[in-house]
Amino acid sequence: MNMVVVELPMPKWIIERVKEGGDIKFARVGLKDNEPYLALVAERVVEPYVPSDYMLAVDVNSWSHGIAWGLVKGNRISSFKQEGLNVGKIVGLYKQAIKRERRLGALKRLGLGDTVNAKRARRLVKEA
Repeated sequence: MNMVVVELPMPKWIIERVKEGGDIKFARVGLKDNEPYLALVAERVVEPYVPSDYMLAVDVNSWSHGIAWGLVKGNRISSFKQEGLNVGKIVGLYKQAIKRERRLGALKRLGLGDTVNAKRARRLVKEA
């Protein structure tokens, strides 16, 4: 049986992980595209995440009622606010954008896509 010994340089991320206190848990050697290939798994112990006492609660019921949010600490609400949405303004802007988009499409179909009016309409659609 012929045995070939190939030494591969240790990947930089493995060296860094070991310096951080990690251990190599699994190693596999094989061929990938007819080249020696080394696969390593390094693990280290980390401190568990400790959440703060605060929690943000957000409630979105519908467009007409707006958004309510509160900051909760322990069992008490430390801050609360209800934001109302101007649905009429949002719908109006949406309809205006659709109207301008249709006008721009009509100009393009007529072959006037590069005229001053089409450029103005395109700019207005982007602004809306």
